[in-house]
Amino acid sequence: MVIALLWLPPGAKAQQSATSDQDNYQKALQAFDRKDESSALVLLQQAANHGYPPAQLRLGQYYRSKKEYGQANAWLRKAAEQNEATAGLLLGLSYTLGLGVEPDDREALRWYRKFAERAEPKAEYMVGSSYEQGAGVAVDYSEAVRWFRRGADHGNADAQCRLGVAYEFGRGVAKDNAEAVRWYRQSAGQGNVPCQYRLGTMYKDGFGVDKDDKVATEWLMKAAERGYAPAQTLIGWYYQDGRYFPRDLAKAFDWCRKAAEQDDPDDEGKGAAMLGAMYEAGQGVSPDYAQAMAWLLKAAKHNNDAAMYEIGLLYEKGLGGPIDFGKAVTWYQKAAEAGNDRAKERIKTLQVRTRGAQQAKATIPGGLQARCFLEVDTDALQAKVPQKEIERRHDECLRKHWKRLNGTAPFPLDQ
Repeated sequence: MVIALLWLPPGAKAQQSATSDQDNYQKALQAFDRKDESSALVLLQQAANHGYPPAQLRLGQYYRSKKEYGQANAWLRKAAEQNEATAGLLLGLSYTLGLGVEPDDREALRWYRKFAERAEPKAEYMVGSSYEQGAGVAVDYSEAVRWFRRGADHGNADAQCRLGVAYEFGRGVAKDNAEAVRWYRQSAGQGNVPCQYRLGTMYKDGFGVDKDDKVATEWLMKAAERGYAPAQTLIGWYYQDGRYFPRDLAKAFDWCRKAAEQDDPDDEGKGAAMLGAMYEAGQGVSPDYAQAMAWLLKAAKHNNDAAMYEIGLLYEKGLGGPIDFGKAVTWYQKAAEAGNDRAKERIKTLQVRTRGAQQAKATIPGGLQARCFLEVDTDALQAKVPQKEIERRHDECLRKHWKRLNGTAPFPLDQ
């Protein structure tokens, strides 16, 4: 009997293993499509344990979706060490956001840079962002622009948008609105929502391009419909103002509400401030001072000076609660510090009014003052009535007895 011996050429066994890993990976994807998660994980595990990067990446993504960041990062690291770019970016984001690891901007930048140097467009954008924000490295706008330009030239929409911002505001490069518009247009054309908004504002203001209200509102509406809060606020203002759309306060209210509910830092509290003002004025909704105060306070957390001014007005006028000049002045001062000129004027007005009231009371006979203290202040203090209410009752008492004693003579506090 002759027994035939099977002989495999060098490397054939490794090739068979690679083919098997690729087959298992494809079968795993099919299992996921069938919602057969357990079978998919077994197949992925087999391929990943053999060092197959796509399987390691997919396992990392799976555990990341389940918020099991420790396991996710372990598999992402294995794939990234084999130059799997998506895995490297996700691992960098884990360090940026502190997902399963302590936040570490330097380690995040190390991973971003590893793949940026391999001309990975998203990684180039992330390195540019690190330099722009000073994350893991000193702020350097020129270096940020260099990396944004690399990412932009390689077609990354985020990099194109940030490069446009650099040109619009002159950060790391000479200010050039026309160049900003060029990059905004490329980014917006790829569906970048913040850049659709920025392009719309450039057409609205005529910066770097001929002013065109129609084109402006088209881009702004695209961004608003895709949920970008600053665009939603601006569309709301357009409906309230009636400048670019027929005036429609109901639509204005709806767009501002959409923006305000997101509490997006990019919106700087503008949507919430507008919503609060509309509740206060009863525009597009029934007046509701409690709702007005709630939304204005939310906007004030973003240092929105218009909201802080309106809060001052609510306290000064006693809308939704008792008059409180002290709190009114406090909020006017905050608004003034944030640059609100109207608040500065209100502070002056209240100061003059307060001095006038003090001078007027000084002309009222001491006996009358004492009598009203006995009639009002003592009982009110024992009942723990708020100080503002005590002052109101005291002034009413003074008016009553002044009229009794002096007939039609003008009461000092009313002059």
